[in-house]
Amino acid sequence: ITPANPALSIQEKIKIIAVGEDFWLPIYKFLENIAYRKHGALDESDLALFQIVDSADEAFKLIKKSKKRKVLL
Repeated sequence: ITPANPALSIQEKIKIIAVGEDFWLPIYKFLENIAYRKHGALDESDLALFQIVDSADEAFKLIKKSKKRKVLL
C-alpha cells in the first residue's frame, strides 16, 4: 500500500496473517471486489500479502517459515 507521503513508504512488504476464515474471508472479498476492482485503491500485490488461516497453529507455521527480518526501533 503506497501512502501519499513517499517518506512514509514501506521498504519491505510482509504477509498479513488473518486467523479465522469465517470472519476474514468476507473482509478480504470486500477488499478484492470494492477496494481493488471497483476503485483501484489497492494493488494486486497488496492483496497477495493477505493469508487467511483457520488456526493459530497454521499461523505459527507460516511465521516460522517466513524469512527473518532485522527490527529497527
